[in-house]
Amino acid sequence: MHHILLIHSYEETNPIYPSLNKAIKDAFKKQGVVVDIRMLYLNSEIYWPHEKNAIIRKFLNDNASWKPEVLLVNDDQALFSLVNSNNKRSHKIPIIFAGVNYMPWQSMRKFNYTNIAGFHDKPDLKKNIELIERLSGKSVIDINFDQTSDYGALVCETIYRQLKDSPYRMDFSSLYKSGLIKTAQDSLLMPQDSAFNARQLDIRTQRPDSTYVHMVNFRRGMSGESLWNLSNVHPYMVFMNTSYSFASNKICQLFSRPAFSAVQEGFGEGVGILGGYFTTAQEQAREEVDAAVRLFNGATIGEIGIHQSKKEYLLDWKAIFRWNWEPVSDIPSYVKIVNMPFYVKYEKQLLWGGSSFLLVVMVVVVYLTYVSRRERRKKEIAEQYLRLERAYLQLAMKNGNIYVWRIEEAPYLIFDKDFYDALDFPADEKLLTQGFDIMQLSERVHPDDRAMFMNDTRFVLSHRDANQTIQCRIDFGKGYQWWEFRSGVIFLNSVKKSYMIVGLCLNIQSFKDNEQMLIKAREKAEEADHMKSAFVANMSHDIRTPLNAIVGFSNLLVEDEEIDADEKALCINSINANSQYLLKLISDILDLSRIESGRIEIVLKECSMHELMQQVYDTYHILMPENVELKMSLPEKDVKLVTDYHRVVEVMTNLISNSIKFTTQGSISIGYDLNADGTMIRVYVKDTGKGIPQDKQKMVFERFSKVDEYAKGTGLGLVICKHIVEKLGGTILLESEGEGKGSCFSFTLPTKK
Repeated sequence: MHHILLIHSYEETNPIYPSLNKAIKDAFKKQGVVVDIRMLYLNSEIYWPHEKNAIIRKFLNDNASWKPEVLLVNDDQALFSLVNSNNKRSHKIPIIFAGVNYMPWQSMRKFNYTNIAGFHDKPDLKKNIELIERLSGKSVIDINFDQTSDYGALVCETIYRQLKDSPYRMDFSSLYKSGLIKTAQDSLLMPQDSAFNARQLDIRTQRPDSTYVHMVNFRRGMSGESLWNLSNVHPYMVFMNTSYSFASNKICQLFSRPAFSAVQEGFGEGVGILGGYFTTAQEQAREEVDAAVRLFNGATIGEIGIHQSKKEYLLDWKAIFRWNWEPVSDIPSYVKIVNMPFYVKYEKQLLWGGSSFLLVVMVVVVYLTYVSRRERRKKEIAEQYLRLERAYLQLAMKNGNIYVWRIEEAPYLIFDKDFYDALDFPADEKLLTQGFDIMQLSERVHPDDRAMFMNDTRFVLSHRDANQTIQCRIDFGKGYQWWEFRSGVIFLNSVKKSYMIVGLCLNIQSFKDNEQMLIKAREKAEEADHMKSAFVANMSHDIRTPLNAIVGFSNLLVEDEEIDADEKALCINSINANSQYLLKLISDILDLSRIESGRIEIVLKECSMHELMQQVYDTYHILMPENVELKMSLPEKDVKLVTDYHRVVEVMTNLISNSIKFTTQGSISIGYDLNADGTMIRVYVKDTGKGIPQDKQKMVFERFSKVDEYAKGTGLGLVICKHIVEKLGGTILLESEGEGKGSCFSFTLPTKK
């Protein structure tokens, strides 16, 4: 087995990689080479160059002990980062690249790479423009450029050098102003026709007399004609993609006119690219696999060398259909159309096949007519079999997988051929004509049902007029399944001396399974009824208690005129406290009902965790009981995340209220921290209160569960918190070493949605 490292330039979810990875593995398999591949998805669009270099160095160092035999590199960003990482291991492992549009020759010479071979998919801009003219006529072609990286500068210089001597009208003023085409020949890098620029096209409503190529920096700003194109005002403008990025894909999607591409990335991914002239992913995989196999067979990197990839003209049928470019017959024959529906691609063959089918049907009809006339002549011979079929129809009261059987001569039970076919049961001619010996069949019956089966079978054989139904488990090669056998007797002549036992067998496994499901459903319904009773009992107690207090103290205030001011204040405070408790109880029940019915509303927006924590702290630090201090710990740098601000505050409020309830002295600490990769935050509420015993920690997130039955509360707060956190994409945890040692509730939230 050969060990291979494979580096892809972009994220693992990129639509091109499933098909590319499959093509690579299939190519190795086709050549009979067994490989073990370890992959790295560089995700180059979100990292800076030094970060990508570090990721590659780590990948090579981590797999050094695995002793890879070759390093396959796909696309520009991966090769650029690999070469510029200048890792000593990257000089030792043979490197084969493919799908690279713009070669980092300068970096390869700078770091003296001698172990690199592969296939250069150098964009051929002239042929792509010729294809655009062939399909769209003379057009205004926008090409995106990016001045933020060395790679972007290389792309721009390549475009300029390919097109500067072409017959097309050029506007390279954006490149010149950006300083991207500064070489020793500055004077040659000026636009060919500076008097003719994009602004002249803003008012044009007719097709230009010659193709016009315009370089636009879409990252820094949109030109007038590009904005026209987005609004479908300019009918003769197209976009040509010359290098892959998230920005270029988005531009292709936004443009209201067809987009073309000189590179394979983005083609066929539904972003609006009509086609282009480039190397396909399948060809890329084949080339790099062929080179790797040559390397395994003893060839050197120098012998393999660096070659130009094979290109072809391609159009995407889905994009053709989107832009309504018909008829397809106008497309040149040298252009290959991909994603074409089967019925379109083989239209002629389908017409021929349909005609042939009709001819066959006619022949069959003629033949069946002949057979029908012939069978009429055999009517007398077939009468007794018609009686047999009539008996089958009388027994088959329902549709389904029903099979016929008969006993012509005991003790052999003959099944119809359809029975064996349906079960994939091997049946020779003897079994089809003679059937199962009943004793032989009984050996396939489940041991628990065997005695009953034999007793019922003997009864059927000994009673002419008996109609019997037998249910038992039988193994016909697919394990024990429930079968039902129904039997009856038909007489073959009028004097009832000749008769036959006939019957139907039906696989009733699904009925038995449904029966078990109904039993479980009934048990679940009974359990739900018990839970409803428990809920009513809990609510009856929790609602009656504060109502009794409210009614009692209210009557006391009205009826007792001698009550002093202190006692009156105490009664009013008790009424308010119990009213708040009752309001909280009803609010919790309504929240839980909305959550469990799926009607909870989550409003996602970006918020500051520092501001959220500060708001919670400002609200509760003045509400702390005596001898309890509220502390807050925040990271130095604020974290912005996309979540429901008010729901997070609701969770924090419930957790702090619980801590206040069970903490009589000490402190309550709140805060949050960010995980290593920056994708999740952990928010915590920690107290020095009475803690939670180990045996009761699992029940705290269950409805109406309370560790202390005498403590105030409904037992719903933590349940609501758990549902809200899970709805926001996180988890909630409890940590407590036991009673008297405090508790820490924490929950996680993703930083992005």
